Amino acid sequence: MSTCPSEPSEIRLQREPHVDAKYQAAMDLCRNAMEDVPVLHHLAHFTRGSFDFAYDRLASLPGTPVERDIYVRTGTQITNAAGELDRMLAATETGALIRTVVHGPRGLLVCDSVIPQEHVIGFCHDASALPTEDASPADLAGARQVDSAIGRLVTDLRALISQPPLNPGSWITPKPDDPEDAVVASPRKVSPPHVEDEGGGTVLTDLLTGPLSPADLQFVAYCKDFRVLCTADQLAHPDIAPYFHQISVTERREFYQELGPAMPAWVRKLGRMASTVIGPRLERVVLDVEQGAVYYYRIRPGEYLIGVTMDQGRVAVTDSKMAALTLACRKEFRPAIGR
Repeated sequence: MSTCPSEPSEIRLQREPHVDAKYQAAMDLCRNAMEDVPVLHHLAHFTRGSFDFAYDRLASLPGTPVERDIYVRTGTQITNAAGELDRMLAATETGALIRTVVHGPRGLLVCDSVIPQEHVIGFCHDASALPTEDASPADLAGARQVDSAIGRLVTDLRALISQPPLNPGSWITPKPDDPEDAVVASPRKVSPPHVEDEGGGTVLTDLLTGPLSPADLQFVAYCKDFRVLCTADQLAHPDIAPYFHQISVTERREFYQELGPAMPAWVRKLGRMASTVIGPRLERVVLDVEQGAVYYYRIRPGEYLIGVTMDQGRVAVTDSKMAALTLACRKEFRPAIGR
């Protein structure tokens, strides 16, 4: 493995001996992404879970930066974990896992799939991407900048091999604050949500059903101590019936309900892998598949939300909804409910 400075900037290149001329186009795209996004501190390319090359500006970080090899080791572990998560989510019939976001107290990790067995992983430690108790982690400027940049990079890498965009994070879909954004019409039909309350209470039910919509946030669960206290969903809404050609509403609802108690184990596993780089106690995890995404948001120790959208064009919008709902739950339930 070689490491060399890359003039004239602070960006450094690290690569394995097998990385030759056939990687040059991909390397150029990754280098350009680093130059365009100053808050992106490390960007690596992996094939079949093995490291190929990386660019970084770790020397610009204050204090003593984490060793480059630790980023490589973390990336290797995360790409392999992505394969496990992909197999776990296969039962939902929503397509392959194309993006994994891991957000901790000291930074952000975004792992996007170019094609099966090929990934790019970016790390950010900038203050503009660090979660706080009263800020939406999905809407932090640095986090959005890094996440969208990696999504564009993956789209460009796929174009090299004549593959269409996967739209990870829905970043190529116009957003509400984009001038060219077309207003997304709300579903015309009105349908009451399906609610299952296992002890959360009316206030919690009202909180969960408020942001619920067949257009974006279609399932949400509030969990405490590995137990689901309340779920609410719009999975049976007639406007999203086309998403259920291969699986029934009941089957998908049961999967997400069972995912609630199981999700902390996956979060802890990802946290152990990434803790040296982005810190322990993950605040947010996003598992972005070809049709939508699954979200984990930490409320406080032992309490968290699980959210789901099946609309790939609304992944970022739903992420913001989940973040806002998390902040509302923190504010409303002091002390924690269910005690």
